Parts: sequence; structure tokens; C-alpha cells
Amino acid sequence: MAMPDGEENSLLPASESHYVAIDWTPDKGYPKVLPSHYYPRVSGGTGSRMGLTVVLNVSSSEYYCSKTKCVGFKVLVHNPAELPKISNYGFLMTAGREARIPIEPIYQDAVDSIRYIKKSVRRCLFSDEGDLVYYRTYSRKNCELECEAKILMKKCSCVLYYLPRIDPNVPICGPNDNRCTTQVQSEIESSNKSESCDSCLPGCFELNYQTTLTSSAMVLGDFRTSDDFPPGIFTPETKISDLSIMHFYYISNTFRGTTKSEMFGFTEFLSNTGGLLGLFMGFSIFSIIEIVYYITVRPYCAARTMEMEKKRRQNEIKWLTKDSYKMDNSVTDVKRKPWVKRFRRTHRKYQKNLRNMFTKSRNISNDDGHVYPYIE
Repeated sequence: MAMPDGEENSLLPASESHYVAIDWTPDKGYPKVLPSHYYPRVSGGTGSRMGLTVVLNVSSSEYYCSKTKCVGFKVLVHNPAELPKISNYGFLMTAGREARIPIEPIYQDAVDSIRYIKKSVRRCLFSDEGDLVYYRTYSRKNCELECEAKILMKKCSCVLYYLPRIDPNVPICGPNDNRCTTQVQSEIESSNKSESCDSCLPGCFELNYQTTLTSSAMVLGDFRTSDDFPPGIFTPETKISDLSIMHFYYISNTFRGTTKSEMFGFTEFLSNTGGLLGLFMGFSIFSIIEIVYYITVRPYCAARTMEMEKKRRQNEIKWLTKDSYKMDNSVTDVKRKPWVKRFRRTHRKYQKNLRNMFTKSRNISNDDGHVYPYIE
């Protein structure tokens, strides 16, 4: 990000700064609506011209107490949602040198479909899944800082100044507590698992930065440079050996990330299984459907059809046999159908004609010809 001289890019106290903090997380990113001035700020481009240039004064004459035996600065490029642990992981920048620090982002994200997988199996946590006490956004480093603060409160009854104060009643560790804090930190960072923070899983969304540093000694001579620094920094009275200049910049507008997802989900299992079965057995997904049909649907439909046919035949037998032998003219509750009445009436006439034929044929002579019964 370019930072030319001017009020907009000057460093002001937090109470006087007109920059507004926004809700930024590695998984959600920046909100859609942004104010005119906000932070974390975005880069304006690539290269040292569009990067961040910092001029630092080591003030070596004011040194009183230091953790190292050199004069300079510790620098660490970190995720904005994480607290940097510069004393242990920062790289050194000596005084009297100008350095270029190209930055390459390392981004890891995850698909939302892995949320239903157990945390112990997927081995990562989303930013809203961690149960952190102090930090709002979960990350592995934030979890380790809280874990370290809890162990220090338990072992040393104090907490280091840069660690989260989970309990405001616990005091800040002083010089007299250095032996205890150094021993506890060594146990946490060593391979000895007596005191460790292995329960802190990595975040499913993580943003880290890979940096390299190259530097060269500065000289103050009678020559001009293309760097546009504010006036008053480099003067004949300036002690060049106490100054350090660092240029932070991105080397590319794009970067390559990695995505966590299921290696073999249900869809992949079906495709791989179906492909192998189809290759060796001529098997396909339609064969599975046919097998399911003939095992479940077809027997059910056949049994249902047989049951319905059995019930229909029983109803027909009941209907044909019902009141079939009752020849009297008594009134019944069941109303007969018209074609049944016609059948019975015709049957009675047929029986009457047969009876008349056999009873009257004896009185007829042979001259009268053949007698044919009349059948209606």
C-alpha cells in the first residue's frame, strides 16, 4: 500500500485517528459496505512503490534492558486477526540498514460441507466453532496464546504483558518472574508434553504470510535518491546508524490457496463403485434400481394384486349364493337386480312348458302330427 507524505497516512493516536475498525475474519473477509477509511487496510498494488515503507529510529542511547545483545528491531508479518508473538518468532532488523521484505500470502480455506464431519476427524475448526474466552475469532495461534496464559496463571500466578488477560485480577509478570515464565514457555514449546497446548486444532480458514528479507547498509552522502521521504528525517545531524528503513510489499496480485474438502464423499463413492462394477461386471446404477425394484416393489405389488383378486372372488361367490335358494315370494331386505328377476321368471316359464308337454302329450292322437313344446 502506498503511503506518501500527508495527513491521510500519518500515524495518529487511536483517539484522533479517523480510521474505523471493521469486522474482518479470514473466512468471511471484508464486508460488502466499507467506510471511506478503515483498517485492516488493503494493498494498493504490487512492488515497493505500492507497498508500505517504514522508517524506524532505534535510539540506541536509550537502551536499558533487552532480551538480545544486539541493537535493532524484531519484525513479524502476521494475520490481522491474530496477536503476534514477536519476541519468539520475529526476525531481526539491525539498525543502519535498508531492507526489502516481499510478502507471499498462504491461504487455506474449507468447503462448508465438512461441517457435519466430527472435529476429531476433520482436524480443523471454523472461526465460529472455537470456545475461546478472550478472542472472538478462532485460530490456532489465538488458542495457543490463551492456553499459554492459563498455564502461566496456574504455574507462576501471573501473565505476560502481551498475553490475553483472561482474569483481570491476575497481575502482569515482572522481572522477578522471568525464571518461572521462561521455564513454563520452554516446557510448552519443547517436545516434552508435560505442559502443552496440543488440544488447539488448526483453523479451517487460515491466512499466513511467507516473507524473505534482504538488506544493505545505508550511507548518507551528497547524492539524490528516488525515494520521497518526509523532510527532516535525513539531515546532517541525523545519526544514520540508528535508523532502519523497511519496505513491505506484495510480489503478485494473485496467490494460490488450498481448500480442505472430503477426499471420498458419498458422490465419489457411488461414482467409483459404479465405475468398477460397470467395468468388470457390466453393472450400472440402473441395475441397482432394478434389483431394488424386484426385491421390494415387485413382491409387494404381486402380493397386493393376489389379495385383491382373492377378495373379489369371495365377494362374487357371496353375491351369487346369497338368497339363491329362496324361491318364496316373501319380502326381503336385499333388492334384487333386474336381470336376476328376468332370469328367474324365464326359468319358471321353461319349467312350466316342460311340465305341460309331458302331461298333455298322452291325449293327442298320432294324426295331429308332431308336437313341439313352446319355449319362451
